[in-house]
Amino acid sequence: MWIRKLWFHRHPNWRDWRDCTRKTRGLSETWTKSNDWWYFSGLNDRNCGRSSVIVRLKEITSPQNALIKELAQLLSKSKERRRQGRFLIEGLREVERALSLGYPIESLIYCPEQISSGEVEALVQRANQKCSDSVNQDVQHIQCSEKAFAKLAYRSQVPNIVALAKRIKHDQAQTLLDIKNKQAEPVVLVLEGIEKPGNLGAILRSADAFGVAIVILVNCNAELEHPNSLRNSLGAALALPVIELGLIECIELLAQLEIPLYVTHLNAQSQTPAELPLHRACALVLGAEATGASDIWLNSSAQATLIPMVEQRVVDSLNVSVAAAVMLYEVHRQRNA
Repeated sequence: MWIRKLWFHRHPNWRDWRDCTRKTRGLSETWTKSNDWWYFSGLNDRNCGRSSVIVRLKEITSPQNALIKELAQLLSKSKERRRQGRFLIEGLREVERALSLGYPIESLIYCPEQISSGEVEALVQRANQKCSDSVNQDVQHIQCSEKAFAKLAYRSQVPNIVALAKRIKHDQAQTLLDIKNKQAEPVVLVLEGIEKPGNLGAILRSADAFGVAIVILVNCNAELEHPNSLRNSLGAALALPVIELGLIECIELLAQLEIPLYVTHLNAQSQTPAELPLHRACALVLGAEATGASDIWLNSSAQATLIPMVEQRVVDSLNVSVAAAVMLYEVHRQRNA
């Protein structure tokens, strides 16, 4: 019998092990060290079971450590995130959401000065439960000094933790078809050419708050797994179905599903959001921060819409994340009137 659900243990040589060790009835424990990793294995004596690696613990003190440098590349290089299919999630709340949404967590990186052992223990148990169906899989625990942890963490407040997670891939067109079949009047949010990850994250936060069914990224340079996208979305980037489509492909697919398009654009035919039938199925299109949405949307029978503003002021436009929030609030208002 394999033993997989255990309390979080610390090696007996650690200075605070007496406060953290839990005893499991009928279990013999073995600690071994290999290549700077502490391995804990448990054997069920009563059932003469096989030994199974439960946790791997590693201590890192130097910010120049090779593993820290490798993980830091996932923060700064989009190419590395795409190549490896992995990314970093920062924040206790965000990591908890990732676990609840089924994201595979490979490692938990933390600094003892920024999070309690009890909070780490709870995350470890949840993460190990997620991979309990796979033989010999375990979650790495990487304990860092404050200087080493600062290489991976942007936030300074406590509690804080960083998780190394695998990307979940969605079947692009099929995801949209499934949502249309499940929801009679879905709200689709289309983002074209968004450049800044912070804006993308803020938009996704509003999208989750106002019940968007799916987000479609069209020619966006901002990446979903970018640290700023994840941080500004407060975890919504992990919860929402987000797919990437080409512009023409997106227009054709939405037309096939008979979902009308409403694009934020200034022209003589522009209507205010309050004048649009947003209580029905709809796709809202917002364009890039500097140039807005492409004219090709209007050539595809999309209706132009314009958020009314006070005239003769210095500002003549809204930030794209603010515009998205205003549009989505109007959808929510009409559907709950």
